[in-house]
Parts: sequence; C-alpha cells; structure tokens
Amino acid sequence: MKKNYLFYFFFLTGLYSCSNDDSSNPTTSDSIEKYHFDYMFHNTNALATTSNELVKLTYDKNQRVVKKTGKVLWYGSDSNIIGKFSDEIFEDIDYTKNEAKITLKTTSKEFQLYAYNRTIVFDNQERMAKRYIYSAGDVIKNDTIVYFYNDANQIIATKKGNDKMQNESAQYYYNPAGNLDSIVTKMYDRKNYNYRNVEIFSGYDNAVNPLKKLVIFEDTYLRSLSKNNFAKYQKIGKNIDNSIISKSERTWKLNYDEKGNVRFDIYN
Repeated sequence: MKKNYLFYFFFLTGLYSCSNDDSSNPTTSDSIEKYHFDYMFHNTNALATTSNELVKLTYDKNQRVVKKTGKVLWYGSDSNIIGKFSDEIFEDIDYTKNEAKITLKTTSKEFQLYAYNRTIVFDNQERMAKRYIYSAGDVIKNDTIVYFYNDANQIIATKKGNDKMQNESAQYYYNPAGNLDSIVTKMYDRKNYNYRNVEIFSGYDNAVNPLKKLVIFEDTYLRSLSKNNFAKYQKIGKNIDNSIISKSERTWKLNYDEKGNVRFDIYN
C-alpha cells in the first residue's frame, strides 16, 4: 500500500511562552484533561467537523503531562493535501531533572511521520528558559527559542532563530488584569528587519484560565499566557513603512459550567 505522509506545520507564534504566576511547575495541569482543537492555534486551515475532535492529556503521578493525543496536521497524498484533526497522532513527553523532551508519534500503520522533537529546558525557577526545535524536511527548520521574564513572572520577550532562516524577536504587553494585550513580533532576514506581526487579544472573561500550565505545547501556549480566557484574536502583518500587508481575525464562543468555569472540551 502506498504510504501517505503527515506534515505538521507550526503557528508562527511558536516562539511564545506563558505567564506562569501561580505555579512552581510549568508542566503541571490540575484542571483539564481534554480540549477541542479548534480553540487553540495551528498553522493550518483545518475546520472543526464534530464536537468530539478532542485533544486528550495523560498525566503521571506528579501531575505532569506524559502523553498528548490528537493533533491538527496536513494530511493526504501529494495530489490531495488537506488540513484535519487526527487522534492517531500523539506526543510522548519524557522528563529529566531540568528538561522535557517531546516526540511526535503515530498509532497508524499507513502513515509515516517526519522526525519531530522539542526539548524544553527549565531554569532554576522551573520556567521555560529555552526551546530547541528539530523537525526533518525543508518546511520546518531547526530553531532555538530563548525566553525572558519580568519580576511578575510574565514573559516579556522571546528570541527565535538559526543560521539558515530569518530570525524573530517578540515583545509581550499585558493589561492591568494580568491578561495578554498584544504581542509584536519583528522578522529579520539575517540582521535586516523586514516586517512585523501584531497580535491582539481581547474579549476576556472573568473565569480562571485552566490552560496556564500547558505552556510547553505549541497549540496551547498563546492561551496559557493570561489570567483569564480571550474570545477574540487578531493578527496584522505590517511592512517597514507601517502599511498593512495581511490581516486575519478569529472569534470563539466560550462555554461554561454551572460554577462559571470555562469548558474548552465543549464545542459548538
């Protein structure tokens, strides 16, 4: 049987981390075991087709995520590539003293995955200090991401790059409520500044954010940055002369339980 290939593309903002102001371990989650993929961020046009397209989390005895099942990817043969969710793809997470290694795997015998590894290095406060990215193929390059924090334990800047592709530097801005207001990312070709992306977050609720501790995963880290939960996201691309070259927007209807807790596992 001819094999199909699975391509996993990461959102440009894969260099971001979180505001981890109430946790000593950034890999722990006390309150969420699954979530619908469409609430999160993926560099694909995949659309939700059912309410049960859920990403599921498995924890060890220390309440660290050791397996994450379900992923959005480009799927199909060379002549018919589409974006979709698959629960046959999962990530294994292995921990050492100050590192977490994430490896992409599949339960399917009909698909072949390109090599994919993420190594997260934690500092002495157990925050993400660096992320080493490795993916085979020409689409995703090897990168290193460095994270910078303020005294409130919020990320205020990140730097991403390698010696073969353009580099990125980002600045983070928060509102007085502890929620992410915007991220401004500048793109560089070698040392020359080319353009920037401005990301704006709004429509926050007053519910506790259950995703804050899922910072090491690339689909959830944008939502893990804030105290509460946003319902609107805008992204604007601008040239050096400040002219707009691209613009996109997303809104979500957030669902809640009887106690007012947000339910990312309910999708409609």
